[in-house]
Parts: sequence; structure tokens; C-alpha cells
Amino acid sequence: MSLLHRNLINCRYADIGAGDQYFAHLLLGLTNQPVHVVDIHYASRQHGTQIVQHRDVEEIAPRSVEGVFLLDVLEHVENDNALMDASLKTLREGGTVLITVPAHPFLFSEHDVFLKHYRRYTREGVLRLTQKHALFTEEHFSFYTSLFVVRSIQVIIQKFLPSPAKSSGAGHWPFSQTHWITRSVAAMLDWDFKLNRCLAMFGIRLPGLSLCLLCQKKSA
Repeated sequence: MSLLHRNLINCRYADIGAGDQYFAHLLLGLTNQPVHVVDIHYASRQHGTQIVQHRDVEEIAPRSVEGVFLLDVLEHVENDNALMDASLKTLREGGTVLITVPAHPFLFSEHDVFLKHYRRYTREGVLRLTQKHALFTEEHFSFYTSLFVVRSIQVIIQKFLPSPAKSSGAGHWPFSQTHWITRSVAAMLDWDFKLNRCLAMFGIRLPGLSLCLLCQKKSA
């Protein structure tokens, strides 16, 4: 939430690929306006008190929101250009776009296949995507550096010593959200994110499992 600017408070948001709507409910703490959530797995369009649920981003009126969030969603679609284009049509000029994607194509593995990823991104690749759609990138940095080396070793081992075991998702985490191990890991990852953002402001960009971009839609 620290990435959001002051001028986004009390504005309308669209969370694309919202899933269980965890992030969307965090956004409710910032605004009295509706939060639009989009996911192809939703049963139908529903309008709650503040959550407006859609199966397709094109159901959101053009230029009707001030903030669009594409958090770990672009890698799940075959045509990321088309999703980016449709999402940005909902955004007003000068609006904010927050993007996160998995980084480093060489890390693409059975785990990505399990998660139904089409790709992992290079920094240059995702920056080209934002430039193509006339976005001004205010910040960009990697995060989860603390997990990068571990994941790299895992992928190398899997390539040379393939395992018959199937990949599992985050839902198999054995501890509750309140367990001290869960809270410790979450604190470490939060610190990792903030440190990488801070270092990037000084031109120091460490490798990480994911990339984050904070962008603005240019005026016509």
C-alpha cells in the first residue's frame, strides 16, 4: 500500500485478476468509492456495497477508474498485450498502474506450469510492454531477492535431477496466518520488498523472483 500516491485516496480502483479479493479488500480501506474486481473464475457480475465483481475487464466503463492493479496476472494470459490494452481503457489519463510479474525466464519450471504461467519476464521485456502502451514508468525494481538464490538452485537441481513429484501451490503452506513462522516469513518478505524499492531509488537493482512497476497513464 505504500506505493500508492496521496492523490489516489478516495478514488476508484480496478483489480484485474483479483482472485479471492484479498487485495481488493485492502483497497477498501483507502476509498469510499467502488472497487472493481475482475476474474474469469467469478460466476457472474455482482454489485456489492463497495465491491463490483466482473468476469471480463471490458464490463468496466472506459476511463472510469483512477487506479489499475495487474498483480501477478499478465503471466497467466497468452496475450498480455491484449489484457494490458483492455485494462488501460478503464483508466483515466494520469491514473496509476501497479504491475507485478514473475522475473527471469531462466527460472521457468514445472512450478510455473503448475501455476499456469505462460512466461516469466525480463526487466527489459516488461518495460517495453509498458512503453508500448504509452505508460510512464515512475519506479521499477525487483523484489524477493532473499528467495532468488534458493529458487535458482531449486530450478537447476530440477533440470539435472528431475523429480516425479508434482509442484504444489502456496495453498499447501502448513502454518496458519497467525503462526510465528508465517508472521516471520511475511515480515522478512516485506522488509525485502521495501529494501529493494529503496535501493532502486539510488540506481541499485538487485535480482529477485518478481518485478514491480509503478506507472502512470500519459495524457493524450
